[in-house]
Amino acid sequence: MTKLFTWASRTFPFQVDIQTWTLLMTKIGAVINKNTGTLPPQQKTDRIEEIKEHLLARISADHLAIVSGDQIRQEVERLQKRGIEMLVVGGGDGTVSTAANILSNTGILLVVLPLGTKNNFCRDLGIPLEPVEAIRLMDSMQMKEVDLGEVNGIKFINNVSLGVYPKMVAEREEITKKRGWRKWQAQIVAALIALRKMPKMKLVLEDEVYTAKRFTPLVFVGNNEYQGGFESDFHRPAINEGKLWLCMARSLGILTLLRMIYVLSVRGIQEMENLEMRSVTKLIVRSHHRKLKVAIDGEIHKLSMPLRFRSLEKALRVAVP
Repeated sequence: MTKLFTWASRTFPFQVDIQTWTLLMTKIGAVINKNTGTLPPQQKTDRIEEIKEHLLARISADHLAIVSGDQIRQEVERLQKRGIEMLVVGGGDGTVSTAANILSNTGILLVVLPLGTKNNFCRDLGIPLEPVEAIRLMDSMQMKEVDLGEVNGIKFINNVSLGVYPKMVAEREEITKKRGWRKWQAQIVAALIALRKMPKMKLVLEDEVYTAKRFTPLVFVGNNEYQGGFESDFHRPAINEGKLWLCMARSLGILTLLRMIYVLSVRGIQEMENLEMRSVTKLIVRSHHRKLKVAIDGEIHKLSMPLRFRSLEKALRVAVP
């Protein structure tokens, strides 16, 4: 059979016999989070079966793992030890972030299948949001090196936040667990609870230029700069500029914060009046607390202070159209 095979941004048209293609297949692995996303159970099962069919046409069966979220790390590590050169990861941003922590600076090429709710990383890379279309990137693709952020040794693909957002995520997870609500339902109630109990943090922030004291309900650190609004094309124009994007809300009352959320949703973050924003390459956040809850790519962690951020330039290889 004839294949147009692209590897590390080099394209080779050549005749591939079965033995050679089998050897190539052993260099590719795939890990799929079977529980991610918001589809009804039967639709989720059907989608996983379709993905499995398409992947098995390209990789060997013993290099395909369809597992729950708590098994993602061990399966990625298992395939890495087998000497793979390309890894397909299917899931939401949290799943991709777990894989990125393992694959950074290894040279292993990451192919992302968008199976989550928002799939922000895929959107910013221009990856098709239909999983089967994303799988087809394996047949003819380009390699791109992108940045990762890091905080206290944990790498992130999108962003880290402190304050009201981690509080909201924690409330949402508790409501979902106790009441069995869907995530979007729990999100509404959690947002109201978080705003009513809005935490305000006394922080000292140090970057390569400034040292500043702030009393704030929210700190957001992005892996490169974000633009747009949460409901109107919130995105990053680039993920390879070697920058962190620091965004802080000034100390506010709840009514002002609600207005900020509205403006952010419909007009965009650059039009906000009560946000302090700047690009940095490294950042230290200090507090009188010994530990703080932070949301890293949407997952809650409790980290020891101080928080030490840095940008890891071109630390991850990804497949893009």
